Amino acid sequence: MARKILLITVVLFLTSALASQAAKPKWVKKRPSEREYYIGIGMAYKNGHTGLDYAKKARAEASGK
Repeated sequence: MARKILLITVVLFLTSALASQAAKPKWVKKRPSEREYYIGIGMAYKNGHTGLDYAKKARAEASGK
């Protein structure tokens, strides 16, 4: 009985780990690159003092401004 519970636990753990891996976009591990397009990835800290300003900062960083 204990072996069955252990097996079920391991299977559930592996299934959840694979599901979380599949949810990430491809560019997380490999940045996109195409000849015809400039693709920028920007980052900004989210903190309570800036409101929605973090999205503007991230876009500006991505575009190189």
